[in-house]
Amino acid sequence: MIRLNLTALLYSNKNIELAYKAKKYCREVSINLINASDFVDLTLKVIELKPQLVFFDLTTVKLEKEIMQLFVSKGEYFIPNIVLIYEKKEQLLEYESFSLSAITLCQLEGMLIREEKNFILNATLSEKEKQDSYYIINEVNTHLFSMGFSPKHIGYAYLLEAIKIVMKKNGVVGSLNNEVYPIISAKFGTTISNVERNIRNAILCAFYCYEQKHNKNTFNLFELFQTKPTNREFICIYTEQMIGHFLKEQHKFVNN
Repeated sequence: MIRLNLTALLYSNKNIELAYKAKKYCREVSINLINASDFVDLTLKVIELKPQLVFFDLTTVKLEKEIMQLFVSKGEYFIPNIVLIYEKKEQLLEYESFSLSAITLCQLEGMLIREEKNFILNATLSEKEKQDSYYIINEVNTHLFSMGFSPKHIGYAYLLEAIKIVMKKNGVVGSLNNEVYPIISAKFGTTISNVERNIRNAILCAFYCYEQKHNKNTFNLFELFQTKPTNREFICIYTEQMIGHFLKEQHKFVNN
């Protein structure tokens, strides 16, 4: 298993069982999990390590709304992916005003009774957000199918997740290896190398299908590439095209 260049933080106060479960899960998907026991320790590690993922254990610690705003806003303390682990709904009242596309919710009881490999972090969305999300995913699916992609290919699911992640970042992403693939590998319980390889295979299969069945009367995104596109080239250009489409449709993208 390849080791990821990804560091995650767990901000919790002596929740030994949670720390054990979280560390074991992260180790299996090659994520380096580091504990932060107090707020000063947390802020120092956020600045020094620049983690892509931070778990906040709301059952043992509390963050004021103004502090959370620092973490979700672009700046020195920005955290790309935040997971709020809670036990009672009341513990989330402080953060109701924050966009759920920036924060994932995970109920403590459900997390602890699952096996580690099935520990998936799912966002809790309002019905309106779900409707918008389903619309966007259906649009992306329909478009990818028309380009020759097949949902039977395991890389298709990974590619779809990558597109969703990059769209949530408004098309601005640094390294796929650091910012995108680790999230997908964690969700599907696989390795980053497997994610990268299968996305590559899915793109190549669709590209070869396009070359064989090319119809000059129908526009295909592959026409923008003179040679086989890399993962980054395809994901970034495709996302840019789709964001433009959805802006025209005036639909807001949310995390699924």
